[in-house]
Amino acid sequence: MLAQQTISADVTGLLTAFMQDRNINAPEVLQILTFEKGKTAVTYQQWWDALALLRELSNIEHIGLELGKRFTPEFSGIVGYLSLSAVNLKEAATYFEHFHQLLAGGTGAKIERKGDVICCQWLPAYCSANKDSDETLISALVSFARLVTGNNNLSPSKIGFMHHQPLDISQYNEFFCCEVSFNCSALFIEVPIALGDILSTTSNPTLGAILQQQAQSMLDVIPSPSSDMITNIRQYIIDTLSFPAPSSHTSPSSKTTQEHTQTPTYELTQDNVAIHLGISSRTLHRKLAEKNIRFSTLLQEVRYQLAKQYLDKGELSISAVAHILGYSEQSAFTRAFKNWSGMTPITYTKRP
Repeated sequence: MLAQQTISADVTGLLTAFMQDRNINAPEVLQILTFEKGKTAVTYQQWWDALALLRELSNIEHIGLELGKRFTPEFSGIVGYLSLSAVNLKEAATYFEHFHQLLAGGTGAKIERKGDVICCQWLPAYCSANKDSDETLISALVSFARLVTGNNNLSPSKIGFMHHQPLDISQYNEFFCCEVSFNCSALFIEVPIALGDILSTTSNPTLGAILQQQAQSMLDVIPSPSSDMITNIRQYIIDTLSFPAPSSHTSPSSKTTQEHTQTPTYELTQDNVAIHLGISSRTLHRKLAEKNIRFSTLLQEVRYQLAKQYLDKGELSISAVAHILGYSEQSAFTRAFKNWSGMTPITYTKRP
């Protein structure tokens, strides 16, 4: 599934610049980022593999944070320069949201107001999350905002990562200077609404108008993520199998009852999903085949991602997680999870 999504060549240039700055001689990292003929992007899998190898060879644990600190507009192409021309941070964020697909094909960024903060959120790419990639994205956004405003002390109000919390989070605290959460259901960054009105020191409305037209022309030839059938199927599976976290006021006894009464509304089958999409099962099968994807593969990938999230939070028993994900027996879930991760659910929960 990660081969279905792409990262712009502009973004991958960040790795080359970083390696030059740090005198890291690792041509094998760049060899991973090979472009197919006629394309100017690499797949998510290539991007993730390159980040992992760079982290290993450089022995930098939080390679994503270090890459983000090195970020400049040139590594986001026309989207970066357009945002750089914005009048204020709010306008820059609007450009980023609208043209995000030019940088990374996938679910895209969702920006919404929550009380007195603005939250920018990304659902996991094809129900997968990657520590290095997520850290690169969030730290790059913070670096960009500080560059645009000329304020190196500018900070978000809260950041949420999907990966497991490291033993030492001091580097996160030192760079972001805000609350940082882990094991979240989605990657997100929250900023006070008031920050949106901060004027940009690089504003150029005239240039911005020209760049906006160019960016829109480029975007028009890219399918909208909202019309992506795979995205819709994946989100429907997530919504069907999602379990709300128990309230902090829930007693142990009521939590146990809640665990065992929560069930999927019905069996998740290709026929049922086709009905939800308003098409025939045969049409759905054909469309999936055209993308070389099987419904069963999609379902298992979503189950795996949700299983990890539920087990990481530790709010549900293993039997409850199995039940919620549609397994009639805990043993069936245990076998499936071992096939996905190479370890049993119990071993997974006890890992360091």
